[in-house]
This record gives sequence, C-alpha cells and structure tokens, in this order.
Amino acid sequence: MGNSCSSFKRAQVAGSITKRTLAADAKPITKDGQPEPPELAAIHDSWDALLANHLRPSGAPVDGVKFAAVSYLELAAEDGFAALVESIAKVSPNAVKSWPPNAQCAFYINAYNILCAEHVCRTIRNGGGLPASVKDCVPEGSKKKEIWDVPAGAVAGQTLSLNEIEHGVIRTRWDEPRVHACVNCASRSCPDLLGQAYRGDLCGNQRVSGDDRLDYQLTAQFKLWLRDETKGLTLDDARKPMLSRIFLWYAGDFETRGGSPAYAAQYAPAGAARDALATMAPSYFAYDWNLNTQ
Repeated sequence: MGNSCSSFKRAQVAGSITKRTLAADAKPITKDGQPEPPELAAIHDSWDALLANHLRPSGAPVDGVKFAAVSYLELAAEDGFAALVESIAKVSPNAVKSWPPNAQCAFYINAYNILCAEHVCRTIRNGGGLPASVKDCVPEGSKKKEIWDVPAGAVAGQTLSLNEIEHGVIRTRWDEPRVHACVNCASRSCPDLLGQAYRGDLCGNQRVSGDDRLDYQLTAQFKLWLRDETKGLTLDDARKPMLSRIFLWYAGDFETRGGSPAYAAQYAPAGAARDALATMAPSYFAYDWNLNTQ
C-alpha cells in the first residue's frame, strides 16, 4: 500500500458501508486551463470509444430506478477494454506527478470507473457469469470480504482497491464534493456513468469556451444526478425532500459548504423538492445495489 493510502481515518454511518473521512489537507478542484497530456488523452480516447459502444443512456425505470446501462458481457469480450486496463497500469508514476492537478483527478476518476467495470468483467471472464451486483464479485478465497477492498488493478504501477482509489487518492487530494456524482460503483442507484471520459484540459467548444473541461463535467454531472427523481432528489410521501443516500454516507464532505441539503440545493432544478431542502431535514433513498445492466 502506497503512502497516499496509508493514513485513512474511518468513519461509520449507521446503515452504510464503512466510509473514510475527507483528508484535512485536501484541496478543492479549480480551473487550470492547461492542455491534456498526450499519453492521458490516448487513454481517455480509448475509454470514450468503449463507452460509445457499450453504454446505453437511462430509459424507463427498472424496479423504480433509472440508470445508464453497461453491456458488461460485450465489454468483457473486448480486447480494447483489456488493453485500456493495461494502459492505466503502465502509466509512469512520475508522468502522473507532472500532470496538472485537474488531469490527475480526471485520470483517477476514470481509473475508478474502469476498474469497477473490470471487477464485473473479470468475474464474467472467469466463468462466474453476469453477477447480480458488483458486491458479488469478490473472488472465491479472497482475504477481503468487501469488493471495495479487493485489489481492482494497477494504476500508474500501483495495485489499488476501489476504496484506495476513491478515498486514498481522490478524496485525500481533492476536497471536492462534486466527484460523488462521477465515481460509478456499477450499481443502479449510483449517479449514472458518464458516456465519455472525464478530462482535465481546456474545453474549446463554444458552449463552454475558456472553461476547464473537468470543472464543467463535474457540475453537469452533479446537476444531472439531482434531476433524477428516482435516485437523486425528489419529495417523499410526506412531502419532505428525499436525497441520494450518498449525501448521508459522505455528509462530512459537505460540512464546510453548509451541509448536504444546502449544497444539493445549489445544483438542484427549481421546484418543490429544492425549496423543501431549505426548511426540512431530508430523508434518503434506499440504495439499489443491483448491477447497472439490462
């Protein structure tokens, strides 16, 4: 385990899986407007192509939840996906250190999403078939009981679990609540997997001309998540606001920004649910851990 993953602090929230507290010295993500390093751009181009072929936008709710669906059986058979996993492993740690902060953050967000999908694909390739949930992907005989702690793959030469990527790298280096809309745990109740790679570079299209692409993507995904009335934000039967359980599990990440309800309200669409966040404590959606596939 590397130094970045050696000083976790654990915090237990009732009814949740164990989460680790945000690092005290984490820095917020800010715009840097620098070009994406070519080596990183090639990795992200590959992920873009795979997502275009194997991710379907969310449609009608399944068991009450809408979700973007991944074709894991097809993805597991893709040589290009295996090559992408290998390319993430082979990136030089010194190269990563030389990248702008936003490029580093985008790299690790994508690495989490890719290696979470790889857990599912590895289970399929090993003859286990399509699992009902990513939580069922713990290998037989593993010393780890939770999939989040099972080695997921190598990132820049370091073998990491999903917990180590999310909490030991992303949330240790960056004090940025918007990342919770971007890391996807291959489950229906997760914020949807984005249909393109996250990129830490200057976005040149007219819609966001002059903006840092990662900053734009983080905001867009957070807003998209809160527009989803099946797992982001809605009113419950008592007309109280109901938020994703992620806002409960990671409440500490929102404390310095007025708390989870206030932070969510900044990105929520106008309406009764957003208004209710200002006056009533929220309830939280049950979490559907079924695999985000159809």
